[in-house]
Amino acid sequence: MISDHGEHLTRSRYFYALGLLLLSSLLWASVEVLGELLPPGTSPYQTVWMRYFTHLLFMLVVFGPRFRTRLVRTSRLKLQLFRSLLMLGMPFFYIQAILSAHMTLKNVNAIFWIAPLLVIGLAVFILREPVSPNRWFATLIACGGAMILLRPDRGIITINALLPLGMALCFSLYRVLTRELRTDNSITNLFYTAFGVFFPLTLLIPLFWQSLTLETLMPMVTIGLVGFAALFFVDKAYEAAPASVLAPFIYSELICYVVLRLFLGHYLPLGSSLLGATILFAACLYLVYSDTRNMPRHAPLPVSGSAAGN
Repeated sequence: MISDHGEHLTRSRYFYALGLLLLSSLLWASVEVLGELLPPGTSPYQTVWMRYFTHLLFMLVVFGPRFRTRLVRTSRLKLQLFRSLLMLGMPFFYIQAILSAHMTLKNVNAIFWIAPLLVIGLAVFILREPVSPNRWFATLIACGGAMILLRPDRGIITINALLPLGMALCFSLYRVLTRELRTDNSITNLFYTAFGVFFPLTLLIPLFWQSLTLETLMPMVTIGLVGFAALFFVDKAYEAAPASVLAPFIYSELICYVVLRLFLGHYLPLGSSLLGATILFAACLYLVYSDTRNMPRHAPLPVSGSAAGN
């Protein structure tokens, strides 16, 4: 039975958390596809800034009047700010790997997608979550499927690989710390997530600003809104279930990405993509079966005081 410091998961809560994570994966994949619609030469840092500007503006308009000071109220400010800076580290390492180190996209993605394994390791180390051998094994199999799908080449073995590895570490730490901050309001978490990216980039925006046209503005704003929704469902998923339980299912984003690209008529190496996606799906399906076969459907009813004393 899956537990987190004595907190047992029920089947209904497990599937609730899993559904939220799968929805977030679909939205993350949509953000990736939307990013491909931006005109060539668009500043990546400006795209990131616009994404989180849209995120913050949306929150201030929609949630500000209702939450007021609760939007920023937290007893764990340092942890909130540290976690938010991880979301700045992700695009920084990605952009440096592609533009400065001239790594190929498939090699950057291949290194990044060891992240679910890092999430499990960090969940054990930071959150003290128990992890069974079959979860490690299934996640390793899923990682192998991801490598088949992404098809990295020998150029992956270089010192520049530290850049996408830094990206993967930022991503993994963000997920684990989202679980750690589950006692804070998710809206507060999302405010700090955006603020920690928006504020530093605003100080540097004159260095990368480009004139905006409708062709660039609309995808950027859409990325901001879809990205907000993706982060919201991530927060809610990790509020409901341990980080190590959800970690292997992060690979569902790759499956969603393949499906979206095929739906839009984009070219993909069909054989390796389908084989890799099939391995990913099979590994996740095995874990669902393994996790839930002895899991109670609902939480047990509380024992009354008189009965407890007998």
